[in-house]
Amino acid sequence: MKKLIVVFTITLMILFAATPTFAAGPESPPLQGVLAVDDLSSTVRVQDFSGSSNQIAIKYYNESGTETSGKSTTLNTYSGTTIDQKTDIAATSFRGSGVIEAAGDSGAVALLYSSAGSSAGSNYRSDVYPTAVDFSEAVGANVYLPQVVGNVSDSGTGTTVNDTVAVMNTTDQAATGTATFTPLAGGASKTVNLNIPAFASQYIDAGAALGSGFNGSAKISMNSGREVMAVVSRTSSGSGKKSLQAFVSVTNAATGTPINFPQVLKNISDSGFSFSTGIACVSLGTSGQITAVYTPTGSGSSKSETKSGSVIQFDQRANSNLGTKFFGSARLTVKSGGPYACIINKVGPSSSNLRNDTTPGVVSGSDEVFFPFFFKGTSIGGQNQSSAIQVQSLNGAFTGEVTAQFYKDSGGSPVSISSSGATGKTSAVIDPRSNSSLANGAYSVRIKASGRSLVAIANTTGAGGSGDIQSSYKGINRGNAIAPTALELTEEPTVEPTVELTSTAEPTEEATVEPTAEPTEEATVEPTQEPTVEPTVEPTQEPTVEPTAEPTVEPTVEPTDEPTAEPTVELDGQGDGAAPVDDGGK
Repeated sequence: MKKLIVVFTITLMILFAATPTFAAGPESPPLQGVLAVDDLSSTVRVQDFSGSSNQIAIKYYNESGTETSGKSTTLNTYSGTTIDQKTDIAATSFRGSGVIEAAGDSGAVALLYSSAGSSAGSNYRSDVYPTAVDFSEAVGANVYLPQVVGNVSDSGTGTTVNDTVAVMNTTDQAATGTATFTPLAGGASKTVNLNIPAFASQYIDAGAALGSGFNGSAKISMNSGREVMAVVSRTSSGSGKKSLQAFVSVTNAATGTPINFPQVLKNISDSGFSFSTGIACVSLGTSGQITAVYTPTGSGSSKSETKSGSVIQFDQRANSNLGTKFFGSARLTVKSGGPYACIINKVGPSSSNLRNDTTPGVVSGSDEVFFPFFFKGTSIGGQNQSSAIQVQSLNGAFTGEVTAQFYKDSGGSPVSISSSGATGKTSAVIDPRSNSSLANGAYSVRIKASGRSLVAIANTTGAGGSGDIQSSYKGINRGNAIAPTALELTEEPTVEPTVELTSTAEPTEEATVEPTAEPTEEATVEPTQEPTVEPTVEPTQEPTVEPTAEPTVEPTVEPTDEPTAEPTVELDGQGDGAAPVDDGGK
């Protein structure tokens, strides 16, 4: 039986029945849950990938590695279930980790949200990240975090931003190692010793451990080959607009080339907000050069730009070659130096709302992708939330439309919805918000495209409220792993001046389906000014399938400037909110 690794931090004590023993079955990749800080809680969505009824059990461990409780249930074919620590557990504070065992292949995503967000207020915030590992891109004996910040002041939102890093031991033996944090502006690194019991997690408060104003990256190295996975939970405090982002670590497998981002935006409108993105890459070795190729979802030719440095930022807002609007995908090729770890930040600007999220880039693709967490017209935290998906092919254009199957938790036949206009393209959008064949509710989604190497992102966003109601996450790859093919440019690439970052803005990662949150201000790429994670472009209309959050990936702040609460390194580039549909900005 395979174990799915889940990291949890919740505000409730977990009290579940004993976990049963199941017959051995195909192993499922490690799953990770979310860690919660402040007033946050977590919820996990688990989905069957085996194609048949699937029995699962979850066990919870405290920080000392003691198993505290558990719960079991059965998944219907390709369907999912929600395990909510806040409603299923007695009201006592708990912080720890979780392990899910399944008779058949399965996967999960974790939702981190404000436990005080029962109404549509500025305090409600949420984010989602995948807990299942795809081709070892998140779990290993050596894992990396492209950006970590400790009590950094964000003048754009009037808040102080801080990261909590949860490092989970995914093995059944005690593990020791170190977490080394290196400031982007230069200077001495700081090391935190790790001593983690089997299946437990060790939490590191960046502000307390590294000092206020820290802005850098981290490398986690374990002894004796013990494998871990790390999750960053970024929260903000103060009188200004609060946000929440969560993203997972990457391994050497995720620092190869090319590095792909299924959704890249410039001034794309969705749900009344305008979204843009930004990509930040940090070298884990030597300084080098990266070329980014942008391919539009609709008509038009590919565009490219090349930059050099140990920290490289690609800010779509500042790229004039993309026109006034751009909706598509991106592929980054490392020409020299590295290896590089890259993340994408999505932000939606507004004077009254803050919506942002962060995800890492993706190296490997497969012909099957799953999404355990998908909403249509579902009320959460006082917000009417919906999701949308954008799919990228890494080995050539689609020969037909891409079809997604939507499964209810109760089982039964799925509802199939296809993309429109994807034939002959390398990008497809599936946005069921206006499709009457799919009723409102929560779903699990499966996308299968034989022969195609797929990577995809789901965006979720709320239609109202003033909180950070946006999240996005990378779809979980299964099926046959298919190598990407070379991308042919239709025009000459242009080399843009390189921007050396001495500090980086913090990434804002969340939104699982629709990007509706707007950042309060724009981040600029000038190396002499503070990067603000939120672009100032106002949304003009609602795109239906593309995430429109702007990345805070522009850490061009001088060592003396304080990076804004949104780092510019996104890990699994998924836009917040339902993937907004191209509103004409081709």
